[in-house]
Amino acid sequence: KVCRDLLWSYVRLLEYEGRSDFGGEVCQAAGLRLKAATNIEEKFARWVRTRLHLYAHQFPQAAAHPGEARSYLAALGYDKFVELGAFDVSGMGATLCVSVGKPVDDTLIWDSLHVDVGPKNDPAAHRHVVYTLGARGRGPAQRWYLRFHALNRTSILRVYGANRPRADIVLEYIREHARDMLAAVRAGVR
Repeated sequence: KVCRDLLWSYVRLLEYEGRSDFGGEVCQAAGLRLKAATNIEEKFARWVRTRLHLYAHQFPQAAAHPGEARSYLAALGYDKFVELGAFDVSGMGATLCVSVGKPVDDTLIWDSLHVDVGPKNDPAAHRHVVYTLGARGRGPAQRWYLRFHALNRTSILRVYGANRPRADIVLEYIREHARDMLAAVRAGVR
């Protein structure tokens, strides 16, 4: 019970500390604790792995952290992230990254494309959202998902089927969705 509560706390803390240096340490501690746990039910362990997986794609710079955090992210298939460029969305900055690696668990969505949208020069996690394009499964059962992540909320925006959608179509949808969200926030609609 104590180990389960500790893992729960690590994951919740990671939602708020993800962009800080401390976020890498939290990820490291959670990964080590999960690896050492022997009496955790599989459903909960999968939830923790999924949340650490979310950390990996929300904060690609975590892959550059030395030590256990980096090795844990690599164990999830996130060996390296490559930044492809930046663009503007209604006055906000957007950074496009791709994951270089291979999925290690077909039951998890493995995200290969990451778009971080938020105020330019403001790394505060609560001011940023992340869009990811990822796949789960292999062969005919594989499905591609476009997801939206904001702190402790993840939503599936689109399901594309077995074939990877073209990047230009996905990026245009992300631009439109981000513009619509920003317009609603600026108008006071939640």
